[in-house]
Amino acid sequence: MSGFLVLLPLALVSFAIGFFVASSPQIADYVAYVTDLSRPANYQSISLQVAAHVVAYAIMCFILVATVRTVSRPLPPERPAALRLVQLLLEIIFVAVPSGALIWLATVTLRGDPGNRLIWAVTAVLAIGLVISVYVCAARRHLELFRSTLRPFSITWTDVAALICVVAAGAVIASFVIDPVASAHFIGMFPVLWLASAAAFLAIAAIFSRGSSPVAVVSTVFSTVLLLHLFDQVVLPPREFRHTKIDLPKGPSTAALVAGAKGPTFDVGEVMKTRRIPSLDQAFRAWLAHRRPAIEAYRSRNKAYPVFIVSAQGGGIYAAYHPALSLARLYDACPEFAHHLFGISSVSGGSLGAAVFAELLRSLPQGAPNDPAQASQGCTITGATTLEDKVTRFFDADFLSPVIASAFIFDIPSLLLPQLRFGLDRAKALEYSLEAGWKRIGFSGKENYGLASPFYERWQPTELAPALFMATTGVNYGIPVLISQVDWSNDPRISTLTRVARRRIDKGEGPTSKEVRDFLRRLELQDQQSRVSAVANILGFRPDLQLATSTAVVLSARFPYVTPPGNIRENEQINRSLDLYKNTKVLELTDGGYFDNSGGSVAIDILHRLESFLERDDFKEFKDVIKFHLIRFTDKPAKRHGTASERAHFELITPLVAFDAVRLARGAQLRGVGNSKRSAAHYIYLSDEWFDASLNWLLAEKTKRGIEARASWERGYQNEVCCDVQIPRTPIRRKAPLTETEEQELKKITDVQRFVPNGPQFRALLELVREGDVLPPAASRPDPVPAPAAQPVAGPAPPAPPSPPSPLNTGTIPTPKQ
Repeated sequence: MSGFLVLLPLALVSFAIGFFVASSPQIADYVAYVTDLSRPANYQSISLQVAAHVVAYAIMCFILVATVRTVSRPLPPERPAALRLVQLLLEIIFVAVPSGALIWLATVTLRGDPGNRLIWAVTAVLAIGLVISVYVCAARRHLELFRSTLRPFSITWTDVAALICVVAAGAVIASFVIDPVASAHFIGMFPVLWLASAAAFLAIAAIFSRGSSPVAVVSTVFSTVLLLHLFDQVVLPPREFRHTKIDLPKGPSTAALVAGAKGPTFDVGEVMKTRRIPSLDQAFRAWLAHRRPAIEAYRSRNKAYPVFIVSAQGGGIYAAYHPALSLARLYDACPEFAHHLFGISSVSGGSLGAAVFAELLRSLPQGAPNDPAQASQGCTITGATTLEDKVTRFFDADFLSPVIASAFIFDIPSLLLPQLRFGLDRAKALEYSLEAGWKRIGFSGKENYGLASPFYERWQPTELAPALFMATTGVNYGIPVLISQVDWSNDPRISTLTRVARRRIDKGEGPTSKEVRDFLRRLELQDQQSRVSAVANILGFRPDLQLATSTAVVLSARFPYVTPPGNIRENEQINRSLDLYKNTKVLELTDGGYFDNSGGSVAIDILHRLESFLERDDFKEFKDVIKFHLIRFTDKPAKRHGTASERAHFELITPLVAFDAVRLARGAQLRGVGNSKRSAAHYIYLSDEWFDASLNWLLAEKTKRGIEARASWERGYQNEVCCDVQIPRTPIRRKAPLTETEEQELKKITDVQRFVPNGPQFRALLELVREGDVLPPAASRPDPVPAPAAQPVAGPAPPAPPSPPSPLNTGTIPTPKQ
């Protein structure tokens, strides 16, 4: 009877896992991705991958049947027939559900690609495995595990087969220890899932092979794991994310001994002074100064120099591909666009898109048209697709398999036995996968740019690459914690006091009355303009930190359960007595989308801070000749509100569902840049009424095509989304990318309207670069220069007007590739 008690929960768990696999859009995307025959591939490699899948599937089926036979002994004939039938049905459900779920996934894929021979072959293999497993299970073959003995010596064929399975699983684990990313791409996600499931079933069979009490076993395991976790949390230091640290200042002139400290301690400002990480005002001032010739060229035509700030929403890889491809196409159409892009505020998946675009800009050769200081106004027409091609190749990679494989090989065992501190987890696997993806686009990974390069101290105001502001969520405080290449935060205790402290250090004197007034004015501006109560910066906690760019990306994209939270311990040599982090021993970071999935909150705060800088004397020469433009890659509010749940939820998960809905809706509702006359907003929508994508780390072809249709600015990129049919009595079709069959049907209709998603927005941005913007009105300047309107603003006298631009810089907006 104990076997029957074990079989019932096993069957229920098997059914639940099978339902999850069959209904998961992420796994459906993976199946469509790996079976896409249009993707270039090495056929020898494909043959080996097919063999690996077949062997792993056979192992799983064998272990399933053997586990059933081990834990569920047939009831004697004298027991009721109905009870014996229920036992048989539970056994069949247990062995059949995994194969059935996979067959369901295959049939779903076949609906979209009925001519795919690989999917038909996979379906046939799965059907054969299903039939054989059910037959062997129903026939009650003798496949009990762990029946071998030493005295007398006896080995069963079932145990020999199980041992071979264990050796195969061990070989897979060894390959992942050596090279996790390459192993995941070669072996694939499903073999790892099957072998991990087989290992779990073997453990279950070993426990219950001797008729152990299920209640006693579960109680013992649960209590042991709980005690091990308690010991791990209380005694052992927390696991930290991947990082290095710089050397702290040396010498008694900067060190200060404090009571109770083991050695010299340093203020945050002292450490930051030794690093090449500018504050926001320093960075923006240097950025504008380097572009002074171009700014003067716009001024000479009574136009304002547009300054772009980008915000990129979260959402996995689709939220990464959208801004990366859009910005790449804007650059390819008009390289001067990058001259105007100061910074990108990003969250979660959007941080990957921002990093890929910034690193690709760093890879470009120096000189025109990649010199922001050149005195030009307009677009250099090249006709090239330099960045677009590289972005497309990068996002062809599979970033999901290494994460899933690491979860089953390293993280789940660590969850049961937390003292198993492997060197790899899901987050690190994703980081290494991103770095490997960078090499796919033609780079060796040894350059001074790329996703494996250091994140800090590489941004330069004289270069093309924008400053990156990646938002995480601080679990300790419930506010955004930035990982940014420019030192900025939006908390009075952090940003304002740190600035004053830095001035004291730089000048060697205390604050003057002017600095005090500036301090109070900043506090007032924060109260009036800030849309976020506080924004912290990780440099305020650990100013000695250095990260790989891939680590910075993944810290922003630590989506719950997909990747674990990131922890970093305090450095006891750094004094944080005046900051938010004063009492923090371990800083815990998770996905930036917890607080705001749009990335817009931080971007608007940055924009407001930049606007306030223009009222300062050291920015006087730029006060009246620049205008800010916020470019938001986000969802349409109508789309977000139109995806409401259809029914009530189970009570235990309702709070989680409500939290996620509020998180997404908050970003969709965040609108505009206030009433400022120095700023404007442009919305480049992805998730409109006709686009849907799963939160994933790989792009299925359908999702990729839908993004590409929304990431261009003019016809020619095969991005027309169709159709509004205006013939009377003809129903209106949905606006969606059409299949070839639908295109043929469309040719029979004569009156059709086509439109380009985001076309007006992209054209407006390029027009701003080519023509410039309207100068800010005098009403927007609270402290105007007392001079006649016809005279130039106070500040350095502008140079003589440049010679008329050549046709190269004044042509029409370039036509994209056909």
